Amino acid sequence: MSAREQALSLLFAAFLLLKAAETVLGLESWPASSVSMFSGWRPASVVPYRSRLVATRGDESFELHAFDLLLTRDEFAAALFPDARVAPRCQVLVDAWNARQPDPARRIRIARVEVQPIARPGVATDAKAWTVLCRDTAGFDDRAPN
Repeated sequence: MSAREQALSLLFAAFLLLKAAETVLGLESWPASSVSMFSGWRPASVVPYRSRLVATRGDESFELHAFDLLLTRDEFAAALFPDARVAPRCQVLVDAWNARQPDPARRIRIARVEVQPIARPGVATDAKAWTVLCRDTAGFDDRAPN
């Protein structure tokens, strides 16, 4: 057996072992990245949405990402899932951010979740974007952490 054949055999065996480990351990996401391996089919009538957390401190507006809040992308997406409880979940994220900021000037005073529909190729939709305000203390003095 040549070196090339041995290398290919080892790669094939490693692939089979990995697939067996996924089955035995019941893995639902890739171990190195936490990205979901499987996604369910969604009919054309279902419009996907993308949520962003936009914060304001002073005159500066900026977008907060999962990394900023020490969350995975899946945890962040779940917290900003566009349903009736998105505002309180967003408030929890903002409170966590503010609690880690010793400087009052770095604390978030206004936060909102901006929800955008994602266009699906070949599917017409009348879905509109909307914004949910989840924190507004622009008129209050909050020098103490929340």
